[in-house]
Amino acid sequence: MNPSIWWVAVGIALVALEMATGTFFALCLGVAALLTAGFSYFVERDVHQYAFFATSAVILTLLSRPLAARFSRSPSRPSNIDALVGQKGRVEKIVDAKKGLGFVKVGGEVWSFVAEDGARLKVGGEVTILSVSGNILKVEALP
Repeated sequence: MNPSIWWVAVGIALVALEMATGTFFALCLGVAALLTAGFSYFVERDVHQYAFFATSAVILTLLSRPLAARFSRSPSRPSNIDALVGQKGRVEKIVDAKKGLGFVKVGGEVWSFVAEDGARLKVGGEVTILSVSGNILKVEALP
């Protein structure tokens, strides 16, 4: 079998594998194999072909990593739960004033809450969400 055809087949298989994985690593190997196919057309010694493939694969991998990282960065956004921090809510029910436990309505949803100073809380009073732990909000009463 002609080495050029073999390298083209390997390159196509690696590019197809890249489509399934999306890691950029198989793409670098596939492009290196396709480059080696062109190189093998002029150089018939297998040792030189393998050396060319290895060298081009390493170079392509090293060059593609920073480029892929630059394009794949997306601005960080808080998740839906993390977006609750800093919002205001209205106390719906106080379960235990001493422990500062109850329910608060935030944006149309009712959440469990815990407050350090439960004595300051009143049903219908406003609170600010300080943090979220699981499905429990840590709140502070607004004056």
